[in-house]
Amino acid sequence: MYGGWVMKAEDIVSLTPKEIQIKYALPYDQFI
Repeated sequence: MYGGWVMKAEDIVSLTPKEIQIKYALPYDQFI
């Protein structure tokens, strides 16, 4: 997979988009 992100659903189910960005060190607000 090129340029994608893989994470378990149970790891992010209770998080806000901003918390997900911080947890996975996502570089920008692509889905917020």
